[in-house]
Amino acid sequence: MPRNSTKAFLVGKMVQDKDTEKSERVMRALLQMDKIDIKTLKEEYETTNYRYYIRG
Repeated sequence: MPRNSTKAFLVGKMVQDKDTEKSERVMRALLQMDKIDIKTLKEEYETTNYRYYIRG
């Protein structure tokens, strides 16, 4: 599977999670990104806090 397809698959799985808090955190972070940062999205997916990615 090409690298971009893998990223899209991972992002899709995180955004479509049945746990709405997880998927909302990922979506908030994703919408603020210029380039998709899988590491940051995974951190948001796995965290229990609302510390989403903020561009500086």
